[in-house]
Amino acid sequence: MTANEVYSQWATTVHALMKELLDERPEVVRDYKPITKGGDRHGAMEWMFYSQGTSTDPLDRLASVGVIPQPSSDRADLEFSFGARLGDRYTRKIASYLDIQHKDLGLGEIAKGIEDAVMQAEALTEEDLGAVIPNLSW
Repeated sequence: MTANEVYSQWATTVHALMKELLDERPEVVRDYKPITKGGDRHGAMEWMFYSQGTSTDPLDRLASVGVIPQPSSDRADLEFSFGARLGDRYTRKIASYLDIQHKDLGLGEIAKGIEDAVMQAEALTEEDLGAVIPNLSW
C-alpha cells in the first residue's frame, strides 16, 4: 500500500469508531462535543472533543486522539491528550499512548483512551494552566 492508502485506511477505521463511540457510548465523552474529525495536526490525524467552560467552572477543556500511521507496517501510534484553557493561559498534556496493529484496533481501545483523557481534563484546575498563548503583533 502507498502512504496515502495507509492514511486513508486508518482515517476510515478511526472515523467509524468515533461515530460508534458517539452513538453507542456517549457517556465516555460526557458533555464534550467533537470539533475535529481527523484533521491534520503536525502530520497526525486528530479527533478532538471540546467542553466549554461555565459560570461555575470557567475552564474550556479538550480531549483528543491523534493517529499517526506507520506506512511501512500495519501499525499506528495513537496519542490521547487532554488540556484546558482560560483566557490566554492553557495546558495540553499526553494522557496515554498506544502502538497498535490495524486489525487490533476496536471501540474498546478508543473508548478507554478518550475516557482517560476526559477524566484527566476534568481534573485540571486553573493552577495547572501555565503556558500563555502568545500575543502576535503584526
